[in-house]
Amino acid sequence: MPAADLRVHCLAFCGALTTHHTREDGAFPEFERQMPELGPVLARLRREHAAIAKRIEDGIDDLDQLAEELEAHLRYEEEHLVPALNRL
Repeated sequence: MPAADLRVHCLAFCGALTTHHTREDGAFPEFERQMPELGPVLARLRREHAAIAKRIEDGIDDLDQLAEELEAHLRYEEEHLVPALNRL
């Protein structure tokens, strides 16, 4: 894939990811109200959202590292947040 195409795909993905995290952060206060026990989980997810946003903002220099961070973030979210949301 030419570098220009890769850049376009990366920017589109990062834009969608940023939107996704912004929406999640907006929903977290209601989750905390309904399930206060999720406080530590949501705090960690917020920190990770901020760290990922900073990496994107600063320019991604290591796609493999970002992929590892995103995979770990999604695993944590699936393990700790999704089961709680399924109980709502």
